[in-house]
Amino acid sequence: MAKMFPPDGPCNPDLYGEKIVYGLLSQLDDNFYIFQDRYWVFKNKYKCRTETETDFLLVHPQKGLLILEVKGGTRFSYDGENDKWKSGDDISYKNPYTKQLANSKKLPLFLKEKIPSLKNKWFNCGYAICFPHIDILEGNLAPFMEKEVTLFRYDLNNLSMKINEIYKYHSLPSHKPLGKRVVESIKDLISPQIEFKKSLSAELEDEQEKIIRLTKEQQKILDGFYSVKTVFLY
Repeated sequence: MAKMFPPDGPCNPDLYGEKIVYGLLSQLDDNFYIFQDRYWVFKNKYKCRTETETDFLLVHPQKGLLILEVKGGTRFSYDGENDKWKSGDDISYKNPYTKQLANSKKLPLFLKEKIPSLKNKWFNCGYAICFPHIDILEGNLAPFMEKEVTLFRYDLNNLSMKINEIYKYHSLPSHKPLGKRVVESIKDLISPQIEFKKSLSAELEDEQEKIIRLTKEQQKILDGFYSVKTVFLY
C-alpha cells in the first residue's frame, strides 16, 4: 500500500472524483509517497512569486515525480478557436493541461533550491490529467492535450499499469532515480511537522504582567474598603 498524506482519507470527501482517485492511488506499491492538495510558492527568474498547487503529487524513489490533476465533473469542453476550457455548468477556467505542464517544469526547480542533494541531479517530473467520470471523447484532443497523459474512467480499472506508462512516457535517458533518502527529504519539505509555541521569556513576561494587573486590582479593592465610612466591626 502506498504511503498517503493525509493518511486517514482524502482532504475533502465531498469531492467524489478525488475521493475515488485517492482510494485507488492508496493501492499502489509501498514505495510510493502520495500527497493530496499540496501548495508551494515558486519564484521565477525575475523573483516574482507564484502560488502553485496540485491535486495529487506522486513521489517514487526510482520513477520520480508525477503531478496528477483530477477533474471530477461529468462533462467538459474545449473551444480551440477561442482557447476556452469549460466545465459542464459553462464555467471557464484555466486549462488543466497547460497548468500542470508548467507545474511539472517549476516543481523540480523548487526542489533543487530547497534540497541540496538535488541541485545537480536530473530527475523525472511528469504530469497527468484524470477524468474519473468521463468515458466518451468526441473530437480530437488539441496538440498540447496528450492522450498519453490522460486518464479516463476505464483507465482506473488498472490504474497501476497506467501510472507506470505515464512515468515511462515522461522519462528521459538522462533522468536519475531520486533514491529513498531524497524521497524522505521531499516528504519532510512538503509535509513538515510544525509547532507554533510561545517562548519561555514571553511566558515569563505574561506572568509578570498578570501579577502586576492582579496587584493593581487588589489595591483598588483595598482602597474601596478604606474609603467606606461605615464601621464594620463592633
